[in-house]
Amino acid sequence: MHDLIVIGAGPYGFAVAAQAKHCGLDFIILGEPMSFWHEHMPKDMLLRSPWPESSLADPLGRFRLDDYVRLQGLGRATQDPIPLKLFLQYAAWFRRQEGLAPWQCMVAGVEWHNGTFTVTLDDGESLRARNVVVATGLAYFSNVPPVFQTLPGHLWAHSSQLTSFEHFANQRVLVIGAGQSALESAALLAESGAAVELACRGQRVYYRNITLGVSSPRIVKWAARAIQTTFRTLPLSLRQRIMAKLESGSGAPWVRDRIAGRVLIRASTLVERLREGGDGIEVTFSGETRTQVHFIVVCTGYKVNLSRLSFLSSGTVWPQLELSNGYPRLDRQYQSTVRGMYFVGHMSTQDFGPLGRTAVGSAWQARSIISHIRH
Repeated sequence: MHDLIVIGAGPYGFAVAAQAKHCGLDFIILGEPMSFWHEHMPKDMLLRSPWPESSLADPLGRFRLDDYVRLQGLGRATQDPIPLKLFLQYAAWFRRQEGLAPWQCMVAGVEWHNGTFTVTLDDGESLRARNVVVATGLAYFSNVPPVFQTLPGHLWAHSSQLTSFEHFANQRVLVIGAGQSALESAALLAESGAAVELACRGQRVYYRNITLGVSSPRIVKWAARAIQTTFRTLPLSLRQRIMAKLESGSGAPWVRDRIAGRVLIRASTLVERLREGGDGIEVTFSGETRTQVHFIVVCTGYKVNLSRLSFLSSGTVWPQLELSNGYPRLDRQYQSTVRGMYFVGHMSTQDFGPLGRTAVGSAWQARSIISHIRH
């Protein structure tokens, strides 16, 4: 019987596991390390998060991104914005330094009986624990409007399905969305030799720095804690309005120059109809404007819907989980209505706000959960 099983081996899974190890708990972490980052993000992507807010959560603050770059003899100024490749190398180093050894497997089911969880793996093995933390990230929650699902799969993709763009050279590509994923995908497509159009609902494309605005690691942690605990005290309707506003889309200022003059932007535009033709796709926008493209990249983000986690929705845990708009209802310690089951990261954002979508939010979440388990 373990104290804790962590499902997911990304930044939040690492944070919880590192805190559990620091506090002497008997735990197991399950999942391919950083698999979503390796398999569902463009290899030439740059992180939007600023340098002080991109370190993984180490309980003692010993293994920050600054420490890794210094050990590698790299200049910080030449790595800002942070390349995905560098971040993944840092994450692998962090995991080794923390001594985290994820079981590289998939979870098939989770059952709960008399205060004990039984986690069944895809090879049939079963593990038992008093507590479970679900840290599966975004992989299950891609959001695709129905209009695009009418097309054959070879003509479109959600942004999470593309890791490179070289094969789009000399093709006409339509990008849907106005967030960081859409804007950087458009830039990478243009840089790969594609003719790119971008369609978005808003009246214009916005470029904003989204940051806590502080550089001290201590103050960053304090601010992350304060924001999350305060957000939870707001009325649900206000929390939802805030999240909807933040999800309306904007890009980092540094991406502006990469698309200026290279990407045709169609603002205040909705896709009304799609028709497969001999030379690709005929797209009809609102106002009956049309364009012809070879491929569509759908950058419409993610929408948490816990029913997509088949390892939960098919077991005895599911009837006891209270949901709100697809999110789990969480208490102050990130615990769901199933005693001993916690949810972190994006699955916590309806209750605790937007920092659950960033690495900087993970330290406080991990500390809160492990403290609650211990006491």
